[in-house]
Amino acid sequence: MTPHGRCLAWILSPLLLLTSMTGVNARDVTPASAVVGPVPAAATQVLSESSRMPPGTLLETAPLIDRPLPSNAQAWRIQYTTTAPDGSSATAVATVLAPRELPPGALPVIAWNHGAVGLVQRCLPSALADPWRDMPAVADAIEEGWLVVATDYQTDGNGIHPFLIGEGEGRSTLDAVRALRQMPGLLVDHRTIVWGHSQGGHAALWTGMIAPTYAPDVTLKGVVALSPVTTLVSLLDRQSESLVAPLLGSWVAAAYSAYYPDVVYDTIVSSAALVLGRDLAIRCPPEPLDGVAIALMLGELGNEPLLNVPAPESFRARLAENEPDGELAVPAVVAQGLDDTVVLPEVTASFVADRCADGEAITFWQLPDQDHLSLVQPGSPLEGPLIAWTRDRFAGEAAASTCSEHVIARPND
Repeated sequence: MTPHGRCLAWILSPLLLLTSMTGVNARDVTPASAVVGPVPAAATQVLSESSRMPPGTLLETAPLIDRPLPSNAQAWRIQYTTTAPDGSSATAVATVLAPRELPPGALPVIAWNHGAVGLVQRCLPSALADPWRDMPAVADAIEEGWLVVATDYQTDGNGIHPFLIGEGEGRSTLDAVRALRQMPGLLVDHRTIVWGHSQGGHAALWTGMIAPTYAPDVTLKGVVALSPVTTLVSLLDRQSESLVAPLLGSWVAAAYSAYYPDVVYDTIVSSAALVLGRDLAIRCPPEPLDGVAIALMLGELGNEPLLNVPAPESFRARLAENEPDGELAVPAVVAQGLDDTVVLPEVTASFVADRCADGEAITFWQLPDQDHLSLVQPGSPLEGPLIAWTRDRFAGEAAASTCSEHVIARPND
């Protein structure tokens, strides 16, 4: 185990190949396509037609027949309208899972928010060979008779999604639920619970915050945020602590400068890393060739910060406004692996304590011996409590009205 945890395995494993490679430059590694099958071209741009359609309008649906699926599951890729952070019309892509043998009656919905897998559309889950690889308890959710809709989040004309921009993530999530209701052959219940991990935990919290005003027609029954990114300004202050920071920094720099006119890329990225940062931002960590390029670029950067310190005030202000510290009107769980070296346990604990002090009722699960990725992998001790808590919310059972903490360990621990 490296100091950076197993979550860096998909970046650092290509370094094993480099022992037999000499004179290789990251720029020589052409970005590999992460797309399996065609992604609708309109998914990477704002459609003029969408401006005349309400958010959450289903535009296109196609069955997914070339993906590994949970047993007794069927899947689709959908495209739908949504709203960009600036309020303009946009489109997004999502994947949908349903039981192959549909139970009678309307089925409740899990809206899944994925973690950080890349910035551009070709890196996002609907384009990957296994869109649900980091979703916990996905097979159990299908066995329960629930529907799953997993947004990629909206993208702009350059295919960049609103990475850690709360309004953009939350709107994409809520509009995916709206679009799901329009799919032929599915009877969709009004009950919805949002799950999310890492970046997706941030998105899940924001979905809960904006749902009452942006999508009052979506009846949220709860929010589950797993190792959520919460304190964005600290990304600037932790750049020297982890190899994760430059990669995340490249995504934040590209996304914030794309969506916020007052955030200028050349002022937030160090002059020595301007070209490297742009190249880093378009890479897809799950792709082997991109993983090699990322490892080379991180080595080239060394211990130098990718983002300028101190950061421009406009950038810090935008990061601060995207911290998920607004009111949640639904029951919420925050879960944290205590061996996580990406989202630090003490940061999450401080976030929960602050939210509880502000009157939120959050159930805080702490999982010993779980890091950033093992928390959501098959066999994690998270799975049982996650399904049970969700089942109770769908059943209408009352959640705790005050904050509580629970340690969740493996049964034999």
